Amino acid sequence: ERHFATLQPLFAAACRDPSPAVTRNAAFGIGALCKAAPAPARAVVAEALQALYPLVAKADGAPEERRSADRAAADNALAAMCRICVGDPASAPVDQVLGLVLPQLPLCEDAGENATVVEFLVVLAATGHAALATHADAVRRALAQCLQQEKIDEKPACDQAAALLQQLGGAPA
Repeated sequence: ERHFATLQPLFAAACRDPSPAVTRNAAFGIGALCKAAPAPARAVVAEALQALYPLVAKADGAPEERRSADRAAADNALAAMCRICVGDPASAPVDQVLGLVLPQLPLCEDAGENATVVEFLVVLAATGHAALATHADAVRRALAQCLQQEKIDEKPACDQAAALLQQLGGAPA
């Protein structure tokens, strides 16, 4: 937490870098920082999400030669949004983040980040967050696709995804 005020603006600025490798790492950094230091992050959640959103939008219109790199940066940005919400689900704009993340699943360029999304969904379920019920159909579809396409690399996250899918009334994978 003591370095939050120094690192957060650096990560946010790096999200605007022209290099997809830099933006990918900056997105990961801002998400990990906010998750690890939820108290100081509370004041900059909107700013952090605003720094990440352009990475998602940019990937959708990326030229063929940059598509994979920009998509990987977008995957990290989406996972970072989930990490930010995990840090403080009560005050984060969970509804908006779910609306942006769920249609993008499964994440393919950085499939390892699907476990981060599952962790986010499990936290929402454990806390009884209202947004999970609001987005239940999209969550069921997204989890089913991640499981069917075997896009969740970590076994514990895969098991959690299957359990959550069943809890939400979806068919077990």
